[in-house]
Amino acid sequence: MKLLFFIALTAIPAAAQIQRSSIKGHPVTMVQQTTTTRTLSDGSHLATATTETFYRNAQGVYRSDTATPIQQGRQGFTHTAQIINMDTREATYWTTVDDRPQQSSISRNIMQAATPAPDALAGSMPKVKWEELGTGEENGIPCKRRRITTNYPANSYGNDRAYSVVQEQCESPDCGLLTQTIDNPASGHRVTTLQSLTPGEPDPSVFQPPADMQEKLRSQRQ
Repeated sequence: MKLLFFIALTAIPAAAQIQRSSIKGHPVTMVQQTTTTRTLSDGSHLATATTETFYRNAQGVYRSDTATPIQQGRQGFTHTAQIINMDTREATYWTTVDDRPQQSSISRNIMQAATPAPDALAGSMPKVKWEELGTGEENGIPCKRRRITTNYPANSYGNDRAYSVVQEQCESPDCGLLTQTIDNPASGHRVTTLQSLTPGEPDPSVFQPPADMQEKLRSQRQ
């Protein structure tokens, strides 16, 4: 039975939701930038950029830190962090705005079995096509390229017409996702590039929440 990984990501900007994997035995630190460009109704373009630092230790525990500029003309950044441990099936999440704590949470049992779609809904479920595009290289790191096309029929998610989302990835077996582009009529054109990659074990302190968050998280564990 296929297992799906899920976390409450509603507070994390869509551009920051890079697919991650818990790969053991290959510790790494990566910095990636994601730029999303949307076309507005008047034909103008709006671009937003986020920067994500990703840490993974040899046990496969990983942390993702994302910095997103505050919108509506304000200066500063929203920082979102999450630590995922697939062995304990626990996700720790917290966010700050201009370095001021905003919220924190712990999710447990972050795997659940996928359930087949009822026959009545099967016709409206998205259809996914995978295409392998050969091998490539990003910043000197060998990777496999693929294209994923997801076709959404009308009325599959409240949409009144069919549309397709095309995603191209370059993924390393050892490091995980390195780059990707996503063309989505609903959310725009999204490009994720690899800024830097450092193999090796991150500092253990990376996998501990900041002191001002630990007390809040400790009370949630009880």
